[in-house]
Amino acid sequence: ERLLLGRGEARLERLDLAGCGLVEASLPPALWRCAALRSLQLGRNRLRGLPSDVRYLDLLESVGLADNE
Repeated sequence: ERLLLGRGEARLERLDLAGCGLVEASLPPALWRCAALRSLQLGRNRLRGLPSDVRYLDLLESVGLADNE
């Protein structure tokens, strides 16, 4: 499945994608446009790292990555 973010993405402060079976290639490009994002939960997926685009999330304070491959 695809994560679709619409007009509200600029105001999104918390996003929990834990346990969604994500790999790096499946992280949606719209995620990096969530300028207000402060907390991103990506635990229990199949991530080995984060794309360099994470640098666009200037307000990001917390990233949960527990239990990834």
